[in-house]
Amino acid sequence: MDLTGIGIWSSQLRYGNAAESADAAAELDELGFRALWIPDVGGAVFDAVGNLLSATKRTTIATGILNLWMHTPSDVAASYAELTAAHGDRFLLGIGVSHAPLIDADAPGRYGKPLAATASFLDELDATPQPVPASRRVLAALGPKMLSLSARRGAGAHPYLVTPEHTASARGTLGDGPLLLPEQTVILTDSADEARAIGTDWLRSYLALPNYANNLLRSGFSEDDLAQVSDRLFDAIIAWGDEDAILRRVSEHRSAGADHVSCAWLPWRDTASTRALHRTGEPASRGAGRRPLMSTVDEVRCGIAGLGSRLHPAAVPWLTAALPPRGPATSYVDTGHRVFSFPQPVRFFALEHALPLHGVPDAVRALRGALRGFGLYSPYSVLIRVGAADDAPLSPAYGRATGYVNLTVPRSARYVELLRTVEHVLREHDARPHWGKAHTATAEILRPRYPEWDTFARMRGKLDPDGRFANDYLARLLGSVDE
Repeated sequence: MDLTGIGIWSSQLRYGNAAESADAAAELDELGFRALWIPDVGGAVFDAVGNLLSATKRTTIATGILNLWMHTPSDVAASYAELTAAHGDRFLLGIGVSHAPLIDADAPGRYGKPLAATASFLDELDATPQPVPASRRVLAALGPKMLSLSARRGAGAHPYLVTPEHTASARGTLGDGPLLLPEQTVILTDSADEARAIGTDWLRSYLALPNYANNLLRSGFSEDDLAQVSDRLFDAIIAWGDEDAILRRVSEHRSAGADHVSCAWLPWRDTASTRALHRTGEPASRGAGRRPLMSTVDEVRCGIAGLGSRLHPAAVPWLTAALPPRGPATSYVDTGHRVFSFPQPVRFFALEHALPLHGVPDAVRALRGALRGFGLYSPYSVLIRVGAADDAPLSPAYGRATGYVNLTVPRSARYVELLRTVEHVLREHDARPHWGKAHTATAEILRPRYPEWDTFARMRGKLDPDGRFANDYLARLLGSVDE
């Protein structure tokens, strides 16, 4: 396992279309990249590792990182043994403790003491019948205590969101022997304005996580640097410019003691807008009647970008930026039917799936990776809304508080492929499709997702024993009447 040189850190390889990820991995292998790193924020991570190992001949496939809260040590050891038996010694297991706000969101207080949790996970991993060798695992590590643990209990450390100065400090903590494998985010653009438009919100989302914020404060950045995402901080964390500028930053990490540097290409930004709806007895706001028209203008704006995307899909971020911006945040009061609906002159495809509400954050993270990995952007936002559980047997919200994830795309064959990829990602998170929007689910897929499916089937057979209301589509969707 040769971990010198440069690797690629990519959520696209993890959550994108499996066949396209394999093709990209094979090309990166041929180009000589030493390792391909993929994240783990839910889903079948070892399937993704296997897919990339099968597609490559020489490069190491590494998890950057495997979230220890999402896996049992016994399953990890068994999966590692199976993959290395099939593909040889090319799998590096990166293990990490994630972040308190993410882990405690479902179970407050679970995160506890990250250092102790990591050590305990490694103890259990070492006690399995086929333990992962310490020489084939690294730890996500930023501070001195976790860095020291990575030197004692693994092959070294995989720091994320760090500077060359941090790399030098980490090498001092690790000593000369252990591997030091930092990640470096890059944006290929010569424009400072474009780099900041792409990267600022992405970086801000990471600064909200205490592990990263505290490490940067220890590294000499101020609270104001973090709060403002200052130019100083941005330029220290994200390497932007041409290929030579990126290579200079990699060389700085290598000179500071890094054995291998993984580069994460940042293709677009992470921003979100919110819409809150409240019942009220107040009269309609002055000018509220114009609001539906403004929503229609937004639709046309997306439609124009969608037309351009048919010729140049990767241009969507710049097309949407070039068009007139949406208006500022506002609030208004109007009757319900005018708030919820508006004229839509643009034709599009839409997919919507209903997920258990607690699983929406993980699903959205996976979806973000899949959308970026596909290499195709939709000018429409991903819409997320929340609903209560209900008791209708075939309602997507049956029996559980529900989060609805909606993706709208322009009408073209290429975007239909994107919807299929998204559908697959959401299915892995126990999603149920919207009955009236695009999906490819069959009765075999749907039955286990609805606890009262068989009750519905019996009632259907009783009310329509001769299949008078059956057709080929319903046979695919609901099964035959006699099933």
